[in-house]
Amino acid sequence: MFKQKIVAACFCFISVLAPLFPQQTGALSAEGSGTGPNAADAVEAAKIAAVDTLARSVLKRDAVFADLLVSEAFKNDWFESVSKKRTLTGRWEAHATALIDESLLDALYYGRYSTTVGSLLDRAESILAEMEPLLAEGGERESNGDLGGAETAYRRARAKADEALRVVGPVEDAVFFSTAGKRKAPELKAVIGALVGTADSGLDRVRESQRRLAVDESFKAALGLLDAVEAEIEAYERVADELRQLAASPKSYPIEQLDAASSRLREARDSLRRRGKLVAERASSLPPEMEYPSARARLIGDRIDSLLLRYENIASAVNGERLRRSVPARAAAGLLLRLPKDVAAFGVAFPFGAAPSDSGAQARSLPWKIDARLEGAFPVGSAGLWCRSVASYGVDRTFVDDEAAVLAQGVDVGLFGKGVFGLGFRWEWSRSYGSGTGDPIAAVAVTLGSAGDRLGSRRSVPLWLTTFSYELPPGDGFVFARDINLGIESVLRPSVGLRLEAAASSRVRTSPDEGMIHAAAIAGGVGFRLPPIRPFLWRVSWEGEYRSPLDGGSADLSRGEGTGAFRFGLEYAF
Repeated sequence: MFKQKIVAACFCFISVLAPLFPQQTGALSAEGSGTGPNAADAVEAAKIAAVDTLARSVLKRDAVFADLLVSEAFKNDWFESVSKKRTLTGRWEAHATALIDESLLDALYYGRYSTTVGSLLDRAESILAEMEPLLAEGGERESNGDLGGAETAYRRARAKADEALRVVGPVEDAVFFSTAGKRKAPELKAVIGALVGTADSGLDRVRESQRRLAVDESFKAALGLLDAVEAEIEAYERVADELRQLAASPKSYPIEQLDAASSRLREARDSLRRRGKLVAERASSLPPEMEYPSARARLIGDRIDSLLLRYENIASAVNGERLRRSVPARAAAGLLLRLPKDVAAFGVAFPFGAAPSDSGAQARSLPWKIDARLEGAFPVGSAGLWCRSVASYGVDRTFVDDEAAVLAQGVDVGLFGKGVFGLGFRWEWSRSYGSGTGDPIAAVAVTLGSAGDRLGSRRSVPLWLTTFSYELPPGDGFVFARDINLGIESVLRPSVGLRLEAAASSRVRTSPDEGMIHAAAIAGGVGFRLPPIRPFLWRVSWEGEYRSPLDGGSADLSRGEGTGAFRFGLEYAF
């Protein structure tokens, strides 16, 4: 088995490199034709027919080899001379030629095929080991007159035999043998056939014995229903067998085929559930003395449950692949996994934080704040134009007792070369307090910074920016503490995944309840992205301030109050 795995690995390597070095020397070919309601279906049917002809008629291989060869042929596009035309009936007819190098066929045979056949033969051996004790149990129960127990054992053995035949049935090659019993496929099939004969003979004896006891019409009706449902189960099992290969490698099939398989699975599953419900209802209505039909109904119910589980596994694989290929899934993956250029962003500061205290960190309630940013560079020759616009809505942090809800906007325009120089203006659309509205505040700004490497192409935004702002003072005359409303903000973006920010300001605000207040504020923070969801920037910052009333045009620091807290936020960037 180890050698087979090595050969299988070599085959996978050859299959990957084969399309890069097409060789026609020693190639085998076969033609196939097919029809369909559209051109794509007809071409697919013709290609499958060509590969099947090459595997079965030319190479004299079995169905297992043909299935593996179809998958490899479609994956590597080993087809040529594909033609299609529309018939007079409106259907499409196609012809295709499969052309495959003999060395690849040998690698497939001694690689994946040998490994697959070995696994199938070993699985059949393990099923046979489970079947033989069931036959012995059935014979013993039959001898003791326990017809229900005997049939249960015989039917379980028969189900095991059917499972073994499904496993080893497609294998026609007589070269490879199982690991445990050292038996080849023909030998295993002969053993399975003999055990099937033993199980069928036991079932016939049990049924004949039970028929002689079936004098009650309800007993006969129950047996008739169970016979009918049991015959239908075989058709449902064939559906599962047909779709098992598709579920094993759903990525190899087109979405139309996956949709058709999903619909077929849903219909078969719903129908099988109705049969199971019917059997359960009939079994519950049988009198206690009818042990045989009750036991048989339980056995059929177990078969239905097992088959429904197979359907669920197949449907999970098929529908999972359909979901991954759906437009919403692809769109969600694009929104969550892409690397942003950081030219547009929408952020939110959460309404909670943490502040240091004598007893350690203490949770603190903070106001919401949201912001939206547009920023970009437009290169012209060796230089260009840089623009930035930021809009925000939140509570002015210089007021705690008398909060001010502010809707603000800022626009900066500048030039860049190796560095950045820009002028800007900030204004407030509205400023409102709990007790009324206030006069909006405006400010002018100057921005300096470094463009970084190739701004506008490799970098969409500047590497570093520092903005100096001055708020236009309220009132008349000149009062130093009131009129020196300066602020500085700096941001460093060494990469898309990291952003460092710092700010400091000296501002004056007019509170309806507290009069003129001077506030010295300082802030600093870091933003970082965590893969694979890279468009989200997680923000952690410290915001602190010291507020003091104005007394005679100067700040009365002895009556001041300091506050500060760590706060957290999240930003989504485009």
